[in-house]
Amino acid sequence: MSAKYGLEFAEREPKQLKATMKSDTTQLPLVIGITGHRNLRAEDEGVLRRLLHEFFSDMQEEYSHTPLMLISPLAEGADRITAQVALESGIELIVPLPMPVRLYERDFESWESLGEFRALLKRAKHVFELPLMAGTFESDVEQYGSHRDEQYALVGAYVARHCQILVALWDGVPSKLVGSTAQVVEFKIHGIPSAYAHQSPLDIVESGPVYHILTPRNSTLTIPIYSLTTTWIYPETDNQNEAEFQRIFRRIDGFNADCALHSTTLSAEKPKSKSYVLPPEIMDSMPESLSMNLDRYATADVLAGLYQKRTLTIQMWLFVLVFIVVSAQVGSYILTGNPWILLTYIIGLSAAYTGYLWAHRGEFEIKYLDYRALAEGMRIQLFWQIAGINHNIAEHYMRKQKGDLDWIRDAVITWSIPLGEYSHGDFQNKDSLATRMQLIGKHWIDDQCTYFIKSAHRDSNKLKILKLWGNFFFFCRTCFSYY
Repeated sequence: MSAKYGLEFAEREPKQLKATMKSDTTQLPLVIGITGHRNLRAEDEGVLRRLLHEFFSDMQEEYSHTPLMLISPLAEGADRITAQVALESGIELIVPLPMPVRLYERDFESWESLGEFRALLKRAKHVFELPLMAGTFESDVEQYGSHRDEQYALVGAYVARHCQILVALWDGVPSKLVGSTAQVVEFKIHGIPSAYAHQSPLDIVESGPVYHILTPRNSTLTIPIYSLTTTWIYPETDNQNEAEFQRIFRRIDGFNADCALHSTTLSAEKPKSKSYVLPPEIMDSMPESLSMNLDRYATADVLAGLYQKRTLTIQMWLFVLVFIVVSAQVGSYILTGNPWILLTYIIGLSAAYTGYLWAHRGEFEIKYLDYRALAEGMRIQLFWQIAGINHNIAEHYMRKQKGDLDWIRDAVITWSIPLGEYSHGDFQNKDSLATRMQLIGKHWIDDQCTYFIKSAHRDSNKLKILKLWGNFFFFCRTCFSYY
């Protein structure tokens, strides 16, 4: 409990059956989702396992700094085969359940199937139950029917929304059945209906790629000759193609690479970054999920500051070198024939261009702006959690900035797993809520207001100084040109 605010943090998670945290929670995983048929042919299992191993291996090799994570509801068939292969490949398993586990287990009639399900649950990193659809009660999903199908559609929507790549062990046959594999593929490619996701109809549709393994069902009478082949399916939009998604995945991998590269700086600077958001006595009383979000904010904040310094340093030296080059050029008019003037001009121009290439290749300014946006997103998510707002910030943050900033929204969604939009703070009484609002007002709203007021004065003074220097150099340039 905080001595200053008297806060008692208590979280209510989505009936989390198991939750263990990674030692390094600041890494951004590449999240793989799975959907597929339950009634697979026994003779196809070996080939499917090989194809899945190859897929995971390719992803691990392509994005070597990024851990993979699999989301699987562990239904029979495709879900479990993929989960087993993922665990064999050292990939963490996340299990969202479509309904209370005691009801979900009724899907598995044989003791062998039930034992397999429970064994995989024990090996999962996180296991949690999604809430029932609005107006649905446990008694409604005890029997097979439309309510139970809606829960399967809900968990399919969760998988599609929270994964960057959806693996589909699917026969490719369209279906209108609620909760079917075809519907989950449709969710990923064309977007999730508002019934299963918090999304305004005015927003750009959230979609992503599907890695399709053409997989016949056990009941299929005619097996196509091209069965068990793989292909990528991408959303049919102008700005979402293979290159665009690969760029997003590379951004995630680049963030993880920067975390590893600057680990010493992060260890030294993150405590200071955290203290700017919340005082130590508050941090000490926070539950682990809030502490993780604060740590992730600090990681992005420190990296943003590091690349901001590099960007400003490069800009300063470019201005200095350009000044030297221009001075050398002006001097060449006065001291015609002096070879040192020409040499100074060439050296200065070469150094300026080299510095520009270094900054451009290192993407210093892009990383500074991206990591700053990620940090601010996590700051908002942190205070929303403290306030008890039951929404994922990704559903409201930079909704119109598709393309270059998509990876930031993906990062916020990824860091919300397994809690996602289904977890929020639980308040014991009105006084607890009031004290939380007091904390938010002081350490978020007031701090941000103070920061921007100081920044405005600082930037105004800098502008005055730059104008003075600009006028001075313009005067000097005019005088040199005259003589």
